[in-house]
Amino acid sequence: QAAHTCLHSMLTRLGIVTGNSHFGISCFEMIVFWTTLQIVVARIAGVMEDNPFSRDRQSRNEAGAMGVMTLAAQVRARHAKMKCWATLLSHMSGFSSLTTGHMMFEFQFFRDYHWATFLIAPLIMSVQLILANLSRLIRQRVGDNQKAKGYSELSQPQGNDKEMREILVQGNTRPQEGMTKLPSDSESICEHCRKQIESDSLFCRHCSKPVSGKHVNTKLFDRAHGKAWALHMWQEETTEAENDVFALTGSFLLVRAITLCITHELEVESGAQVTTGSLVWICLAAIGFAGTTILAVGLQHNYFPGHEEEHDHDAANKAGKRLALGRRVGMVFQITMAMSLAWTALEFFKWVILKILPVLGGPEASAFRVVLSLIVSWVVLQLVRGLDYLADLEETGEDADVAIVMIINALGICVGFSWENSFHLAVEVVATEVGVQLLGQLVLAAIVAYTAIVPWRRHILGKVMLLDEERQRRKQKEEEAQSAAKPPAPAGTSSTSSLASTAVAGGKGGGKA
Repeated sequence: QAAHTCLHSMLTRLGIVTGNSHFGISCFEMIVFWTTLQIVVARIAGVMEDNPFSRDRQSRNEAGAMGVMTLAAQVRARHAKMKCWATLLSHMSGFSSLTTGHMMFEFQFFRDYHWATFLIAPLIMSVQLILANLSRLIRQRVGDNQKAKGYSELSQPQGNDKEMREILVQGNTRPQEGMTKLPSDSESICEHCRKQIESDSLFCRHCSKPVSGKHVNTKLFDRAHGKAWALHMWQEETTEAENDVFALTGSFLLVRAITLCITHELEVESGAQVTTGSLVWICLAAIGFAGTTILAVGLQHNYFPGHEEEHDHDAANKAGKRLALGRRVGMVFQITMAMSLAWTALEFFKWVILKILPVLGGPEASAFRVVLSLIVSWVVLQLVRGLDYLADLEETGEDADVAIVMIINALGICVGFSWENSFHLAVEVVATEVGVQLLGQLVLAAIVAYTAIVPWRRHILGKVMLLDEERQRRKQKEEEAQSAAKPPAPAGTSSTSSLASTAVAGGKGGGKA
C-alpha cells in the first residue's frame, strides 16, 4: 500500500498521470503483482533449477556449526518459504485488485446508480479469471516441457531417508495406492488412467498422479524426482494463493457495495451518518455471510466431495474436469463468504465506535484506529476461543469443523485489517513529521513489514504447519482404523481406495490450530 501511494503521488507530481489515468496504473499494478506471485513461487519451489535438492548441501545448525542438510530438512525449508511468500504475495495481489475495484466506485455511473456497484466485484474477478487461466496454461506448458526432458533426479539414497522419500513421493499429501506391480520389473500400470509407465517413475507421465503405496516397486524410493515435487508444489501453492486473491477482492468489493446501499455514503466518517437501522442491516449481513459459509461447506461436501488440490489428477476426463471446477468454485465461494463476514464485522465495530465515541475524532484519527484495533482484537479473541471449543466437540461433524475453521481464519484476517489501518496511518504521520513523506513512508513500511514478517515466518507459520501435519497424521490413522474395521469386500470384486490429499496450508482450512 505504501508503494502504491508513493507511485501514484510521484506520477501525479511529475504530471505523467492525471484523473482516470490512475485507474489504468492500478490495473497494471494488479497484473504485475499477479505475475510476481507466479514467478516467485516457481523460483522457491525449484522449478527453475536443474536439481532442486542435493545431498551435499550445507547449512548451519542451531549451534552455528556447518553440516550436511538432510533432504527432509530441505523439503521442509522450501515448503515453509514457499508458503510464506505465496501468502504474502497473494495478499499484496489481492490488495492491488481491491484498490483497483475501489477506484471504480468513484466513477459517475456508479455514483448515480448504487445498485450497479454490485457489478464491480464480478468485473474485477473476471479479469483475475483471465489471468488465472493464462497462468494455468503457462504452468501446464512448463510441466509438459519438463516431462519431455525427464525430471531431475536425486542421487541414490544414503542411510535411512524414509521420511524424506515419503515427502517427495507424496508431494506433502497422504499415500495413494496408485500403482500395481506387473510381472515385469521394467514397467507398471497406473490404476488411475490405466496406462503403462516405467517402474522407476515417481509420477505417472500421463495423468501426473503421484505414485506411492504398498504396490509400488521399491525402485521408486531409490530415484526420487526433485523436479516432480517442485512442479507439483508450484501448481498447488499458486492455485491456493489465487483462490485467496479471488476471495479477498470479491469479499471487499461486495461488502463495500452493501455498505454504500445501506448508508448511501462511500465512506462513513461521522456518527451522524450511522443510524440504528444501518447497524441492524450490517448485523443481518454478517449473520447471512456466516450462514452462507456453513451452507456452502455442506453443499460442497455432498456434491463435490474431495479436495480442490486434486484437480490436476481428476482432470484427465470431462467428468473429472467438471468435478475439479466445482471444487475450486466452491472453495473460492466459501473463502469469499468467510472474508465477507470479516469485512462486515469490521464495519460494524467501526460504526458502533463512531456512534458512541465521537470524541475519538473519526476514522482518520490515530486514536480512533488504535481503539478500533484493540476492541476488534479482544472481541475476536473471545469468539475464537468459543468457536475452537465447539470445533473440539465430538458432536460437531467434519463439515461443521471446516466451516468453523474458515470463520476463525476470517476473523483473524479481520484483526489484521484493523491493525493494518493503524500502522498505515502511523507510517504516514511519522513520515510527514520527518519531512520526507514519500520516501519515508516506503522505508518505514519496509521496516514494519520486516519486523512482522520475520517472526511470523520463523515461529508462527512453522508451528501452524507442524500442527497441521500432526492433524493429518492423526486423521489418517483414524481413517485407516475405520477401513480395517470394515468387513472385506466380496470375492471377485476389486476396489481401489484413495485417500483424499490435503494441502499444508498455514492455518487455512488446515485444522483447529
